[in-house]
Amino acid sequence: MIKNQEISIKDALAGLLLPSGNDAAMALAVHTARKVNNDPRLPVNEALQVFGDLMNQKAEELGMTSSHFINPHGLHDPSHVTSAKDLLTLTKAIRSNDFVSSLLDMPLYETEDGRYRFYSTNLYHHQKLDDVWFLYQKGANPQYREEVTGVKTGNTNEAGRCLIFSAEEGDTSIIGIVLHSDIPLVYEEGIAIMDGIFDGMEWVGDPAREDWDHILELEGLLFFPGEKLELTSLGSMSHLVQKDSLKDVSFRFVLETDKLGPNEEGTHRLLKTLEDGELVGNLEMVLEDRVLENVPAAVVKGRAPVEDWLPLGATGSVVLILFLGIRKKMMVKK
Repeated sequence: MIKNQEISIKDALAGLLLPSGNDAAMALAVHTARKVNNDPRLPVNEALQVFGDLMNQKAEELGMTSSHFINPHGLHDPSHVTSAKDLLTLTKAIRSNDFVSSLLDMPLYETEDGRYRFYSTNLYHHQKLDDVWFLYQKGANPQYREEVTGVKTGNTNEAGRCLIFSAEEGDTSIIGIVLHSDIPLVYEEGIAIMDGIFDGMEWVGDPAREDWDHILELEGLLFFPGEKLELTSLGSMSHLVQKDSLKDVSFRFVLETDKLGPNEEGTHRLLKTLEDGELVGNLEMVLEDRVLENVPAAVVKGRAPVEDWLPLGATGSVVLILFLGIRKKMMVKK
């Protein structure tokens, strides 16, 4: 960028996100800080401090607990840190912004005035090495992957080559993160992630299903037979699992023991009155005792413990049974 040059926010963002323009990062940071402070003359150093605070506030809002940002461009600073988990959180948030996400998906962007063409630094985007300016090579690009849709590269001597990428194949969408690597290894590691998921894994569960129903047998009391209690899930579950582990995936209801207690006979005892739709635990997807996913579980129709609706209690019921039996014998004799 040139001093006193005017550029649109869209062009500046494209210059930041595709070719990793540090000048664009600085210009956007200062502009944003001056807007937030309503001070168009805010000195650059103060503006960068304000923007750093804004970045950390946003990171906290997103739950990025291992991150702390000092500058807008990402050049090395001992206090400028993040983690793979936080980068995943950030990428998901960015993907929810259609405008920014669309820029990250572009292999090439031409500025609104037609003066500049910005090429993405993500090698997966380019069929020809000619379009990857920092490699100074020509010919077909062996790292090109049609299934890759974004996202961003990064590089410092201390952090090494870093890559966040998104990819889609069939019904499967992934976000992959490779940190502290090198070229071309960073892309080979990304390909290993994609191949491992797309070729070696399969979805378990149904992301659209919200009716994982189950029937519990409730214990009876005296001559009153046990009833059936219908449970249903309140959400959907799906998880990518290695194909050779599919047979080991199971589902189980984990119930709140103050509401439903298990019996040795395999039935459950209802310990308190349940309302229609009341939560009683979770439905879990399990692989070798490791919980992969879980959703709340609720009763479809409420129930009261059987002793609550017996009119005379257990002792009274025994007396009632004896009385009815004696009366029946007396009627037979007549």
